[in-house]
Order: sequence, then structure tokens, then C-alpha cells
Amino acid sequence: MDQAEAIKAIEESCRTISIEMMKIGPAIHKIEDTELKGELIKQSHTATTALEVIKKQMIKLKGRDDSALL
Repeated sequence: MDQAEAIKAIEESCRTISIEMMKIGPAIHKIEDTELKGELIKQSHTATTALEVIKKQMIKLKGRDDSALL
């Protein structure tokens, strides 16, 4: 696997994780334990934030790759 393939694999995984994370939010709101629900929302937000950082880093890396072609 070269870097371009690695970037593609990471981006595809991020897409899959994002789709699955969208399913977690509505399910969390069905939890009746308020303290647990709050913690789940907090951790879900943390995971989503980390995922966004990964996605942005891949965009930056692709930008550097593209500029090498100029």
C-alpha cells in the first residue's frame, strides 16, 4: 500500500465511522439514565471531534501531495 492508497483507505474508514456515529446519537437519547446519557453524549462528541481531526489531516496531506505535482 502506498501513501495514496493509505489516504483513500483512511478516508473510506472515516466515512463509514461517520455514518455509524450518526446512528449512535438518536440511540443515546433513548437511554433513560440521565447521568449515563450525559456521559455517552460527551464521549460521542469527543469521538466525532477526533474523527474530524483525522479527516482534516487527510485533506491537508492530499493538498501537499497535489502541490508536489506542480
